[in-house]
Amino acid sequence: MGDIAKYLFAWNDWVVMPIVLVVAIRAFVRLRRPSLLLFAFGASLYIASSALQLYYQPSPSHLAYNAALISQYLGLLTGLVAFVWFWHRDRHATSP
Repeated sequence: MGDIAKYLFAWNDWVVMPIVLVVAIRAFVRLRRPSLLLFAFGASLYIASSALQLYYQPSPSHLAYNAALISQYLGLLTGLVAFVWFWHRDRHATSP
């Protein structure tokens, strides 16, 4: 993998996702929407899985790395579903 791709993945894992987690938690405290709490859970699962992948080398036979990779994608999908849920409810709440 190229150096630029490694940089972009690291930027996403260690800068963007923690900022998204903090914003989701602050928005949940302010708005009290369960979709924001689910979004924060998805972001925290993504971050925890990224941290776990640092300790294991990628290998098809390494079960811990594979489990961390699967949970990272589950965190991403959970966050995406929660964001769509929040956006859908907010869009219908503001329409006349």
